[in-house]
Amino acid sequence: MAALGSAAGHGAALGVALWAWPGPSDLAPDPEPSIVVEIVPAAIEATVEAPPSLAPQTRPAPASAPTRAALDPLPAPPPPPAATRKTPPLPRARPADAPRESAAATEAPTDSASPGQDLAALATPPIAAPTSVPAPPPAREAAIAGGQPPAYPLSARRRQIEGRVLMRVTVDAQGRAERTEVLESSGHASLDRAAEAAVRTWRYRPAERDGHAVGGRIDVPIVFRLQD
Repeated sequence: MAALGSAAGHGAALGVALWAWPGPSDLAPDPEPSIVVEIVPAAIEATVEAPPSLAPQTRPAPASAPTRAALDPLPAPPPPPAATRKTPPLPRARPADAPRESAAATEAPTDSASPGQDLAALATPPIAAPTSVPAPPPAREAAIAGGQPPAYPLSARRRQIEGRVLMRVTVDAQGRAERTEVLESSGHASLDRAAEAAVRTWRYRPAERDGHAVGGRIDVPIVFRLQD
């Protein structure tokens, strides 16, 4: 009887343990994946070098030629009258000699200043006219036009694998993915394959040169991240 009571007690404990164990329906569902697609647009910088502006150089004004005042010589004073005989007056200087001396004085500085003016004219470089630089033609790089995000691989979700893949896509003139290449692997083949499969189906805007669509390349980083 005691053994039966003991067995009954053990049966109740086992039932409680089985009741308390969570069933399959109570297990938490797999976390939903969150995929972040980062797009790095290519930037184009056009540098236009303008010609250096040459400031006009002013020539120094020639120094004013010094002028000498022409002074007429004063007539000599008459000698005192002699008691016995008259002395003839001394000849006076001719006024015509004074203009000649003043003209020679004014012409001398002019002749001496002319070599300086010639040297200044030779030292002054000619001023070049500014030339206009044509603007570069407008350009546009390839870009993503639309598409669905990559599917998170189920095996990677179960193993809680995350990673980042850097893809390079070669786009043709019609905006189609002509070639795909893995530049930086995530370290997991399943994530790399999912990223490459997605970028192949995306739509792209082709590059443009001189108003015409041309082929180009674009680098697309794709991040696989699970939701916390």
